[in-house]
Amino acid sequence: MKYDKTVALVGQPNVGKSCIINQLTGAHAIVSNYPGTTVEVTRGFFDYKNKKIKVIDTPGTYTLHSDTKEQILTQKILLEGVDVIINVVDSTNLARNLYFTLQLIDLEIPMVLVLNFWDEVKKQGIRIDIKKLSENLGIPAIPTIASQGQGMERLKEAILFQAFLGEPMRFTKRLEKIITSLSSEIRKIIEKSQTKHPERALAIHLLEHDIG
Repeated sequence: MKYDKTVALVGQPNVGKSCIINQLTGAHAIVSNYPGTTVEVTRGFFDYKNKKIKVIDTPGTYTLHSDTKEQILTQKILLEGVDVIINVVDSTNLARNLYFTLQLIDLEIPMVLVLNFWDEVKKQGIRIDIKKLSENLGIPAIPTIASQGQGMERLKEAILFQAFLGEPMRFTKRLEKIITSLSSEIRKIIEKSQTKHPERALAIHLLEHDIG
């Protein structure tokens, strides 16, 4: 089956990713081992505004560092052809979740931030300035109550915008210069080895001392 774009749901454990992929894809979601691994992932698709979007639910993980097979698989999926990252967070505990969000932004893949459990935010009296959060991160932020299907229409709209029009955020000029220089060197290796990994993402991981 041919898809227009591929998106990946990424987030920490127990943030509601499974519920969101089921809401997005309905009966089209299937669970199976990711090819070449023993790790189960859920995959599916949805049709929206004449576009067929493939969705992959990556394993719940707290970081992109390659310490576990779940982290390695999530990193592999993101580096091998994902058009949009849907970063699902527990909006009642942003401080714990946003560190991972910043790591994902570093990959320079268009993103959408999903603020799940929005009903709990209201119940607990937590105040989150969605507009300011979105502006500071440079990505759309969508509040959702995935268990009730609330926010799914806005999420689909944001996915399409990011997939076809969105632009990833940039770092400071000094850091961008370093990344560009390192990317250039990595590109020479990629051209020789014919791998599909984006050199910018690899450069950022190398700067984080995360390549073995």
